[in-house]
Amino acid sequence: MSRSYASGPSSKPLIGETIGDRPTALRSIPPFKSTEAYAYPLLVDGRNLVSAPAQGADDEAGRAEREAAEQGATALVVICDDLFETVTEAACGGPAEDHEVPLGGPWGTPVDQWEASPGRWITVYLAEASA
Repeated sequence: MSRSYASGPSSKPLIGETIGDRPTALRSIPPFKSTEAYAYPLLVDGRNLVSAPAQGADDEAGRAEREAAEQGATALVVICDDLFETVTEAACGGPAEDHEVPLGGPWGTPVDQWEASPGRWITVYLAEASA
């Protein structure tokens, strides 16, 4: 399941292969980091993004907006930045993602995960894979 160093635009094919044409939500760990570096190439590629939080949308209103937008998603892409491990209190590549997307929840377990660049992890969940 794990791959290494396919960053930014070059991660787009890996993400796109996994999400296909599913309605997809993006999340960032920590939540105050933008998802735009990954959202833009996916949008250019014609992917169906239903939620791509902007930088700073981690307050209560931002979380409520994200949760409402994610209602229509059947794929979730979590982008984790290890630089902020002291903020998140968990390492990317497993523990931080498990805290953000609890196992047994609507997203189930990750279907793919890789280190896109040093300290930047991509984890993909598919709702139907949890059933």
